[in-house]
Amino acid sequence: MKKIVARLFIKDSSIAAFKSLIPELIEKTRAEKGCLCYSLFEDVTCPGAFLFYEEYRDQAAVNLHMSSAYLQSFLRDSAEMQSRKPIIDII
Repeated sequence: MKKIVARLFIKDSSIAAFKSLIPELIEKTRAEKGCLCYSLFEDVTCPGAFLFYEEYRDQAAVNLHMSSAYLQSFLRDSAEMQSRKPIIDII
């Protein structure tokens, strides 16, 4: 199993726009072959801090997700919304 913990930091002025991108990303990712868990959490004590927690069956499933058109679109669309570089850990 592979796990990904990705922490994103969104500008206050972009939080609503960022949240509008999330439903489609979650729906499509959860439908991927090999995706076991895909959740997004918002830190209620730190505005603009979000955490993606992801579990995949194996590296092939991670590769499928990382190469998906909708993830690439999300990354492109959310890049300017971020207040700093994301922190991504793959376990």
